[in-house]
Amino acid sequence: HPRAIGYRNFAFYRELLNIPNVMIADAEMPAEILVQKSQLITIISGTLGLEAALRKKPVITFGYTEYAILPDSMVRFCRDLLELPGLIRDHLKNYRYDEKSCIHYISALIQGSMRMDYYSLMLKKPNRNNFVQSDNHEIIKQKQLENFSQYLIQRIRDLSPGLVRNFLAEKGNAA
Repeated sequence: HPRAIGYRNFAFYRELLNIPNVMIADAEMPAEILVQKSQLITIISGTLGLEAALRKKPVITFGYTEYAILPDSMVRFCRDLLELPGLIRDHLKNYRYDEKSCIHYISALIQGSMRMDYYSLMLKKPNRNNFVQSDNHEIIKQKQLENFSQYLIQRIRDLSPGLVRNFLAEKGNAA
């Protein structure tokens, strides 16, 4: 991972290169090229797996991901490393891209999303997806948190109005 540069010693990478079929890419190489040149992507849980699935590449995850909702013909979960060789063979043989599922997934992501400067304001990580250009970060952060809270309340109301009404009634608030 590009942000892991400098965290591991050289011996770690030398050991990785002893694993058959493992290559280490230049950290500056765009992920798009890595995905394009691959036959299959294995990943713990990152968004590169989603990018690969959308680029019509078979994906195997070792962690739980939000995009695991995509069909098993596209994204599979490896529960046991001893089963990985067979899982790879089977996934390469039986892979099937499902465009309709991808469109539904992306549509649901967009529909359930809101604009928020999560990295810079909430996690205080500078220069990462920062669309806020202001010295009043704390005021903007509070406004975004307020907007986010209102958004969540509205989504819950939309999804289950009876549940929200009952919860608010128990707390002594009006829906």
